[in-house]
Amino acid sequence: MTMTFINLAVRDLTLAAEFYRAIGFTSDQTAPVGDSMMLTISDTTRLMLHVRSAFEAFISPRPL
Repeated sequence: MTMTFINLAVRDLTLAAEFYRAIGFTSDQTAPVGDSMMLTISDTTRLMLHVRSAFEAFISPRPL
């Protein structure tokens, strides 16, 4: 089974999580842990919300 992760940078992690829950996404987390949070869209798709600094660190190139 292939998993898909959608990563988004957000200004306010708690507010963004509340919005996505209101439109039907689910999460095992009741509150953000650190600078990121994962929500479930379907069995194979997850939405990852990151505050901007965490998102930048996530996408920045790393030395090999």
